[in-house]
Amino acid sequence: MQIKTHKFFSHKLSLLAPALAFFFSIASIFALIFLTSNNSTFAAPGAGGAPTTVSFALDAMSVDFHFTPAELSASTFKQDNVNASISTNNPTGFTFYVSSIDEDTNLNHTDSSVTTKIASITSPLVESNFTPKSWGYSADGVNFKPIPKASTPDTVLTTTNTTGQRVRVDFGVKASPDLNSGTYSKQVLFTAVTNAAPATATFLPGPQFNNLLANIAPPSSTAPAKHFKKSTTAPANIAMATVVSTADSGRPIYMWYDSADQTIYWWSEADDVFANENSSSMFEYTHGRHSRLDTLDLSGINTINVKNMSRFFFNNGLKSLDLSVLDTRNVENMSYMFAGFEATILPDLTRLNTGNVKDMSHMFSNAHFPSLDLRHFDTHNVETMYRMFSQAGATSINLSGWDVRKNRNVFMMFWDNRTVKTIDMSGWKNDSLELMDDLFSDLPALESINLTGFTTNNVRSFDRTFSKLPSLTSLDLSSFDTSNVEQMRNMFDGASGLTSLDVSNFNTSKVFTMEYMFRGLKVSSLDLHNF
Repeated sequence: MQIKTHKFFSHKLSLLAPALAFFFSIASIFALIFLTSNNSTFAAPGAGGAPTTVSFALDAMSVDFHFTPAELSASTFKQDNVNASISTNNPTGFTFYVSSIDEDTNLNHTDSSVTTKIASITSPLVESNFTPKSWGYSADGVNFKPIPKASTPDTVLTTTNTTGQRVRVDFGVKASPDLNSGTYSKQVLFTAVTNAAPATATFLPGPQFNNLLANIAPPSSTAPAKHFKKSTTAPANIAMATVVSTADSGRPIYMWYDSADQTIYWWSEADDVFANENSSSMFEYTHGRHSRLDTLDLSGINTINVKNMSRFFFNNGLKSLDLSVLDTRNVENMSYMFAGFEATILPDLTRLNTGNVKDMSHMFSNAHFPSLDLRHFDTHNVETMYRMFSQAGATSINLSGWDVRKNRNVFMMFWDNRTVKTIDMSGWKNDSLELMDDLFSDLPALESINLTGFTTNNVRSFDRTFSKLPSLTSLDLSSFDTSNVEQMRNMFDGASGLTSLDVSNFNTSKVFTMEYMFRGLKVSSLDLHNF
């Protein structure tokens, strides 16, 4: 924290014959209180070791109030102001304070034999409520406050502004006929303090971190790593720990392996620890090499800055995973995020914020979830779902109501999923989709597809879309708009379980190939009158 103070204003009220002058002068108090108003002073290092500074300048070194005999007789109120220009490079800004130089808040006569004083007001007042022989200060020029003691300074302004701030402080004094002639004065102290800036640390990019994680346990260890978590204390031998933070981190992040409890620990002195913007592969394949992680505790790692979580949990054999600590609001890439994922206790996917995700390709490919109800996913920015559920182990997948207007790629989206029995994609408005090739191909267990409200008005190719579906018995595509389709090659090839297929409203005016379109079908009748 940086402190800059101006022991400002010897507040002098002068009654020279009945003239009264009131002014302040700057004087120094400690090494951190400066005689000049435009100096910068050093504070605690910020992120990356850069020094934090604050400076301010005053537009006047004194404020004078002169009262004539008539003004004294009338107990006239006067006010004037001083302006401070303050700037800092501290990212959290500064706080500006005012107080008396000591515990005495009176304006005292320079002649110590004169006991008459001008006392500080004792409660907030407006000008009209001042009593004679009183004074105060105002941060808005209207509402005046008591002069604070040095031990309890008042906050004039707290701001996060780092580009420069001009602060005005007014002083008001009300005269009295019984004031002795001469000068009444008081020193007033202004202080600028940088706001607390938490020390931060950032993990290395995902691939670099993953390489260190995979090799943190010794190859010859008879007790492979089972757990990953934050330590509550620094490593016993910090020299033996591995630094896993970026060079610009304000504090290092250390990682080490404790064979006694088979745990990989991390720890940092930083107030806030962030995952890297590129956290791809960060915890990829933690069930191989020298680790057999069963638990992955991500508490203490702030993921708000992450944009890339591709392969984040790729090929993981965890027993459990808590996703509630992940902040994924800024993630754009979740490709392969859970690909190959296996867990005894499945994570709660409702905790994921997918509002900014553009890439969901392979997100759950070859993952082992008994069922996937992802209706809560926000997919309005997703552009590709290529092989998103290919070879996954779910028996039911519910994607109804997804906003897919930007999605351009569903190629092989469910390809070769050997267990899925039901798929719900009702309500899909496919405004950007042109290719539906292999969308539902090679699904031997599929029994039901809900495509109610599924639009196809811009689709150009249906190659192999419903091929190799031996368990699907009924398919109603009468609502499909095929007016722009050019290819229907192998569209239903191998859909041998179909006993009912409705393509009666198909518009095939632009189609130039229907090669093997119905090969292997066993339907007893087929209405092709619009073909």
